Amino acid sequence: MSLSYIDMLCIIQKRIVQNAYSLTRCFTSQIINCQQNQPEDHLLRSEDNYTFIRREDTRFLKVAIVGAPNAGKSTLVNQLVNRTVCPTSSKVHTTQTKCNAIYSTENTQLVFIDTPGFITPREQTKFNLNNSFQDDPQASIKIADVVGIIHDAGNRWTRNKLHQKSLDLLNSVNSDIPILLILNKIDQIKDKKILLELIKTLTSEKGCPKLTDVFLISALNCDGVDTLREYLLCTAKSQDWQYNEDTYTDQSPETIIQQTVRAKLMDFLPKEIPYILHSTLEYFEVYPDGRINTSITIECPNKRKTSLLIGIKAQRIKLIAEQCENELRHAFRAPVRLKLNVISKK
Repeated sequence: MSLSYIDMLCIIQKRIVQNAYSLTRCFTSQIINCQQNQPEDHLLRSEDNYTFIRREDTRFLKVAIVGAPNAGKSTLVNQLVNRTVCPTSSKVHTTQTKCNAIYSTENTQLVFIDTPGFITPREQTKFNLNNSFQDDPQASIKIADVVGIIHDAGNRWTRNKLHQKSLDLLNSVNSDIPILLILNKIDQIKDKKILLELIKTLTSEKGCPKLTDVFLISALNCDGVDTLREYLLCTAKSQDWQYNEDTYTDQSPETIIQQTVRAKLMDFLPKEIPYILHSTLEYFEVYPDGRINTSITIECPNKRKTSLLIGIKAQRIKLIAEQCENELRHAFRAPVRLKLNVISKK
């Protein structure tokens, strides 16, 4: 697929039309709800499988987000659902297994499948990574209605070529499944002409499948994320929901807490140290008013690494706990009190 500058202008024009359609859709939905002045009907199917939620005129879409390590997949998913339910850090391989993040609004539900970054068999052996790194991206695209391939546009060394695993995976997607190219970290590119050339290069790359659309975003700054979400809301199909409207992830609260702590350890500790620490959830309680009180024990391999984690006058471990609490409050929309205990194995 090769794009000229005229094609670029068509993409921009299409985006303007999409935004206008999204506004019209939201406005029309509000008018219909006001005219009917009736509560929404929440009914379960009469069949044995109660996973699917039946509501009047429901729409549903499942979106697989795939890409190279550290491209910003989890950050994008968190922004799309407005909750920090997926662990994020500055290091690679933060996401180890796929998970669902759910966004429900009016009559439409979007399910985003966050996946581990692509790795080679050699990398899997070298870093002793789980089979989920190889299996989960492939499994996700098989059940998705739309596949979004996220690519780091800010890395000048790798941005002009899609990851070979990306190309291999995308070429296995069914021809009737839309594929979106999502260029992330565009805030790091000051010359916008570079973006046009980048789109042209990537979409004309040998072995690249036909792309349905291209999106330019900065997931960290939330630039372009609303446009992408509205596009997906408009793309949703007439179908029953898979989750209740109050559900925002298929992960347990305990898993979110442990993964959040693990991600923050990766941010605060150098090199391989966070990868060799072992964390255990010791205590978890939800109070009637929604408050959460929890405790995690972090086991270090020796006293030197224990001292490094705790920091001078325990300042580092306190800061890690504080930042974890902030993210967990955003994930659960509730007050969270987290205690981190550090012990040495030797």
